[in-house]
Amino acid sequence: MGTPVEHSSLGPSSWSRWIRCPGSVQAQAGIPDKARFEAAEGTVLHELVADCLEMGFEPEDYVGGGRGLEVDGFFVEYNEEMCAAVRDGLDFVRNVAAEPGWELYVETRVDISKWTLPGQFGTADVILVNVAKKLVIVFDWKYGKEPVYPQENEQAQGYCLGAWQTIFGKLFDWDPSGVKVTIIIEQPRVPGGGGLWETTMQRVLEFGQHAKRQAVLTTAKNPPRKAGVKQCRWCRAKDYCGTFAEWNMEMIGLEFDDLDMADETGFLPELEAPEEVTPERRTILLRLKPILNQWMEALRKAAYHDAQVGNPVPGMKLVEGKRPARKYHENATHKAETVLRKELGDEAYHPPELLSPAQAEKKLGKARYAKLLDRFVDHGTPQPILVPEEDNRPRIESAVDMFDDLDATDETL
Repeated sequence: MGTPVEHSSLGPSSWSRWIRCPGSVQAQAGIPDKARFEAAEGTVLHELVADCLEMGFEPEDYVGGGRGLEVDGFFVEYNEEMCAAVRDGLDFVRNVAAEPGWELYVETRVDISKWTLPGQFGTADVILVNVAKKLVIVFDWKYGKEPVYPQENEQAQGYCLGAWQTIFGKLFDWDPSGVKVTIIIEQPRVPGGGGLWETTMQRVLEFGQHAKRQAVLTTAKNPPRKAGVKQCRWCRAKDYCGTFAEWNMEMIGLEFDDLDMADETGFLPELEAPEEVTPERRTILLRLKPILNQWMEALRKAAYHDAQVGNPVPGMKLVEGKRPARKYHENATHKAETVLRKELGDEAYHPPELLSPAQAEKKLGKARYAKLLDRFVDHGTPQPILVPEEDNRPRIESAVDMFDDLDATDETL
């Protein structure tokens, strides 16, 4: 448990991305996928429910004693929240599987190469099949906190297609007519997330043909790119993608030419007022907020790094930011407490804690504070921040500037 799994570049978990943007596959090549605690949590939950379904354990059996799994460098402990989260879904799967005529498949590797490219596969969480009733249930666990819905869900349909090819297509003699499919997304930590969607195997197979056409496009010399909410949310290439940048600005009514029109102060022309944004575009913008925030933060980090190493950041510079809140030196807190108790008695505390340096300065006055306490206080180091070039604060030297200064000093010596 908790061991790395093989990677399938066109696996169902990525279908919502590359089906919409075939160019994202090549764009992501070589960009490592950053490990996230949330993803590790999801992996542990999947392993927990797989053990419970396959070996008859109860989730409560895993809680206590610090038990858990290490995944991608994160240790995830089995806890009561996780147990409560899986209980309803676990009971549902068990109840269906216990009925006559149902077959249960848990964490099953399925072949999706017919609808993608050779060698591609996925791992379906739960597949339930009743041949006599011509019923199929695709059950997918989600432990994340961003809502996922079953309607037209590409990932779940990908698992269904793979399971048709690998598990149950032959049970129906490869005839999808009359076969009903229910896709269930179990997302216990998101109110309103998850749910079920009823469709047919015929419709899922038609979707598979569309997926195949898009999969072929991913191998083109210059595969098309198309930005959007679903495909860009977790794309590793979005920070470097011009299509994504153009789309973001289009959504807020800007074009790249507008950026070149910024006046000498560095400010952009006035943007369209919110009330002039159409209701449709407003909805898209609200759904875009997490992506826009991520994108802007990525741009900020790139500009910050360039400023640190001396690369051009036109119109901006690094300056000293605010100092962090003052605090007592770790090995001097007791000394500060002794001084404050002598000076202020019981008023040395803001119950139940000792007065902070800022509170003590207010009580004692600046002069007496400086004389009695300042030597016990850690003032912290200001963190550099990026600001417009016209900011009055002096620019912080970049690493390149510092080395240039050292070279000049060496030449003088």
